[in-house]
Amino acid sequence: MRLRRSLSLTMLLAFTLVHAGRAGATPPIVEPVDAKQTHVEPGRGLRAFLEVGQATFGDAVERQVGFRILSLTPNDPCIDFALGVWLASGAVITPDVDLALPIALDRSSRLVPHAGATGLLAGGGGFLFLTGGVNAGVGLILGANGPITFHADYTARKFNNVELRDDGLMHVVTLGITWGAGESSRTHSVR
Repeated sequence: MRLRRSLSLTMLLAFTLVHAGRAGATPPIVEPVDAKQTHVEPGRGLRAFLEVGQATFGDAVERQVGFRILSLTPNDPCIDFALGVWLASGAVITPDVDLALPIALDRSSRLVPHAGATGLLAGGGGFLFLTGGVNAGVGLILGANGPITFHADYTARKFNNVELRDDGLMHVVTLGITWGAGESSRTHSVR
């Protein structure tokens, strides 16, 4: 009786497996994950750069310091925030909030066109001046995969204020540096 029951169950199981394969169902395939395939992809995520540069507006040429925050992830539109500060007859602050698109040139370099809104806040000696405008530019990131990453940027700004409109464009060239890839900039993936 037991032998008959075991034989019946075996035949039922064999019948089910044979007909399941013919019906288009496939058994699940479990493959081991190779340790070489699991890796951290550097050169992605947000980075904050310390920057130095030069702003030219009309006849004035000023050195500036500041910072920039943007993503290094290729082909993924992001917000590019930059803030520059310098001293003229008072303090001058120029914030930019742009839409940027990092384009991978190779594994560790990016071309980053950007455009958006800009501002100019100047104050000192009893006066305060504030205006807005638009900007556009392009950046180049080198060493995105390394422990130290460099960023060079050119931005042209146009302000809405009547007094500044006749002065034309403000041209800004900056060089930035950042180091270390924080946890927020690391992406784990399996290929």
